[in-house]
Amino acid sequence: MTSSVTQYSSLIDVSFPIPGEDNDTQGFRNNYIQITQALNTAAYEITNLQIQQSSLLTQLNNSTVIGTNYIANIVSTVTNIVMNSLTNVIYYTTSTPTSSKGQPGDIPGLLSANTSYVYVCYNYYSTGTNDIWARLATTSSTWTS
Repeated sequence: MTSSVTQYSSLIDVSFPIPGEDNDTQGFRNNYIQITQALNTAAYEITNLQIQQSSLLTQLNNSTVIGTNYIANIVSTVTNIVMNSLTNVIYYTTSTPTSSKGQPGDIPGLLSANTSYVYVCYNYYSTGTNDIWARLATTSSTWTS
């Protein structure tokens, strides 16, 4: 969004009033009008930005915006990085990997499981070319001592 404030602020005569001269009051009135219009325009634009921000946050919170999954992935990645900054952190994720290459946001310490496998992430996702997940087949549902 381009601001309209400059169309008014550029008309303000910054050299007015001229020191040591008898200055016409019209110059004061002209500058006052330009300053007032610039400030009113800035206030209007800031209010609109705040409304747009509030609306976007509401939409994100309600998960109705296209791209919410992308934003959720970013939040998840940041959360994972923060969590992994702790020593020896291991935590469970509900999304099981679809390949050993993983996906953006995968970090060491992630665990996942389904009825067939237990998955362990042992490296950071980089470009999707390196293996970062290992899986172990679950062959029995009974405990052995």
